[in-house]
Amino acid sequence: MNLFHLDGKGAIVTGASRGIGRAAAVALAEAGARVAVLGNTATPEETSAEITALGATVLAFRGDMCDRAFREQVVADVLAAWGSIDILVNNAGTTVREPAVDFPEEAWDRVLEINLTSVFRMCQLVGRHMLQ
Repeated sequence: MNLFHLDGKGAIVTGASRGIGRAAAVALAEAGARVAVLGNTATPEETSAEITALGATVLAFRGDMCDRAFREQVVADVLAAWGSIDILVNNAGTTVREPAVDFPEEAWDRVLEINLTSVFRMCQLVGRHMLQ
């Protein structure tokens, strides 16, 4: 891991409660990064506990990536705690399995908000600080 050490780096991982997001958050912590884990459908506390057990620094946030105020608060809280964000893993995503002809409009809007808009907006929020 010495070739890939991330000591002193701050990371945000969305969708970190399970699957790829959880694995990415843990891998970043193993490499030495401080990791902010975000989750909605499942609480990020289990991921947080796993990272804490590694001896790494972690912040856990539970909220909806569709919520602009939640996204902004997470970035503000991470910056207040660590002073910088060096890594962003936009992993949160959702899907709805319905025939296209019956696909509910509200479900379509939510899929686009989580899978596209929140990714773009998180890149904007975090990118502004990375560029500085």
